[in-house]
Amino acid sequence: LNIDTKPSVYVLIVLLAIKSVGETISMAPSIELTKQKVLDAFPDSAEKGEQEFLRNQTVNGLITCIVGMVVCSKYGIASDHHGRVFVIKICAFFSCVRVLIDLYLYSTHFKYSFFLFNFWKGIGLLDGDIMDMKIISASYVSDIVSEKDRLMYLSLIGSAAAGISVVSPIVSSFVTATFGDYQVLYLTAFFYAVFFLGVS
Repeated sequence: LNIDTKPSVYVLIVLLAIKSVGETISMAPSIELTKQKVLDAFPDSAEKGEQEFLRNQTVNGLITCIVGMVVCSKYGIASDHHGRVFVIKICAFFSCVRVLIDLYLYSTHFKYSFFLFNFWKGIGLLDGDIMDMKIISASYVSDIVSEKDRLMYLSLIGSAAAGISVVSPIVSSFVTATFGDYQVLYLTAFFYAVFFLGVS
């Protein structure tokens, strides 16, 4: 991303699309993989496994909210002091870290532990999620385009995000049906790697 050229707005939209697709295609498979990982840890009692899965999802939801609020505010401050592109690069780096963590957590190499699972999931949330990226991107657009063009570019970002939210689940279900839940993470890793290289 080059902050001095207006065409970088279009590059930003493409990169946001890549990040968003990578994130949304792995949402449903991640829930299934989590459930399977937890149930496998309780082979003698499906009921205990289901209870543990619900506990895990509840705690993970709370961690996601707390980390999301903290990270969003910190990244907002950092983007004001160090620039939007700097924070976008941090988000891209942690996106790659996040998918690597998921590949490990859902592999046969990781033995389920409630604490470790949620700890590593929490580290993965430092990527700021797609919502943080949208907020920082809106600030970036406001910085580099004229006031009269601002609404058009912000609308483009919003339209791209809406379109991706429709397309991504279709792509995810196709890949899942063809290859399996775990393999979707490799596709996510590819999208995140492209995102990281694009902002570097």
